[in-house]
This record gives sequence, structure tokens and C-alpha cells, in this order.
Amino acid sequence: MNTEKHIKDELNSDMNLSEEIKIAITCFGDEVAPCFSATRLFRIWKIGPRNKITFSELNVDETGGLARIRLLKNSGINVLICNGIEGQERQLLQASGCHVVENATGSANDSLYEYLAGKMQIKSSYNNNGDIQLQPHNSDLVDWTVNLFTNHGWSLDRANESDSYPIDLNATIQCPVCGKNVRVAICCGAHSYRVESEIQEFSHVTSREYNARVFVHNSTSNMIKKCQDYEVELLDPTSTDPNAVHPTKKEQLPPLKGRIKNHDKINIDQVEN
Repeated sequence: MNTEKHIKDELNSDMNLSEEIKIAITCFGDEVAPCFSATRLFRIWKIGPRNKITFSELNVDETGGLARIRLLKNSGINVLICNGIEGQERQLLQASGCHVVENATGSANDSLYEYLAGKMQIKSSYNNNGDIQLQPHNSDLVDWTVNLFTNHGWSLDRANESDSYPIDLNATIQCPVCGKNVRVAICCGAHSYRVESEIQEFSHVTSREYNARVFVHNSTSNMIKKCQDYEVELLDPTSTDPNAVHPTKKEQLPPLKGRIKNHDKINIDQVEN
């Protein structure tokens, strides 16, 4: 039995889709890949109304779970079928509207059939009552942020001193207008259980010596409001490609998009934070 006919048979048995659904499976050859964050290939099945089926593949050259989360998010994936996946990665996917089915083994096709037949359960432990569960590991975010800013020409150093809490990184670049240095403090989150308190403390300790402050965190309506309240720029790692180095007309100092203190000529072309 070919794959398309088998899919339609499973759908006809207990499903009648009124909207399109896109299902991604982590693959190593024809098998389900053992680890989400290391998989190099996603097989995608798009099933539309009247059970119209299309198939495609997505290849991943970047390392780490964040690149894969961003790829699935940008591709509009509704369901991910995988074997192993870290809790933070699963929660980030679920927060973006992607259901996760984990612990799948064997061939990718068989896993797809089992899911469509209702034999595989969606992981549903995600709870959207707080922001802290939506954050990847701090070390992953630091590496991702270093890569992003370095690709845009910034110089970075890590803030290891205890009195620098909660600053993780200091970024510096020469202003393209006046030639003076622009200093940016960066916090990669996950230092404390209460994210609001962390943003408040970050805003307080960076109020004088820096031209801008950046908080790296998954973007939610609650997080956006908190950062706006404390005049901190929010940078979402699941929506930003660290290798995209082409600035828009309004970004003279990418990846910054907000106001830059004491650099008014740049601020003319910067969007409001």
C-alpha cells in the first residue's frame, strides 16, 4: 500500500479535516531520528480539506534546538512527531501552537499512520500560567546571542563578576554616525524564578552605563508588556535568525530595533521600542 493511500485510509476511518494540518517528523534516513535537537531532516505531510495530501522535506544545517524550533514555527507546523526532545524545547514548540508527540520509534511512515489512527498521544504537560517554563537553557541562549551579535559586527565579552547580575553579556560597536562606542547590556534570562523581578533588576543595574538593554526571551504578550514598562528591548530567539545579517532601513545597528540612548541621529531611523 502506498503512503498517500494509507494516509487517506487512516483519515477516512475517523477523521474529516475541515482545515489544513501540517505534520513534521524528525528523520534519520527512513527512521524517526533519536534526538530533536540533532536531527538534520524533517519530513512534512500537509493534509488539507477533502484529504488532499502533499509531501515535502526540510533540511537543517544549523546546530541546536532553537534553529529547529524557529524552522518549524516559520513553516507553520501543527504537529511534531519525534523520539527524544528536551522539556524546554517541547514547551517552546507548544507555546507557538505546535503539538508534540514524542517517544516515537521505527519508521517515519509507521509513526505517521499510528498518529493518524489515534494510537499516539500528544504530550500535554505544558502550562501557560507563567513565562519561566517557556525559556531554553541559559547557556544555549548565551551562545545563540553571541552568534547573533557577532554576525552583525559587535564585540562581546561575558559578565562573570557577581556584582554584574543579571547581566550575561556586554556588547560594543562603533556608532556609524558619530564614531563613539555604543554599549549594550544583554540578559539571557532564566536567572530567577520571577521573570518580572529579573527584568526590573536588569533595568535598574543598567540604567546609567549603557546605551541600550536587551532581554533575550521567548516573546509572549506578558513579556512584551514587561519589557516595554522597563524600557528594555525584547529579543525572541525563536523568531530571529542569527545568520540573517541584512539590516532593514530602520536598523542602523542590527539586531537592535529600539531607541539608543545618547545617539539621537541613529534614533531618527530606529523604530520605537
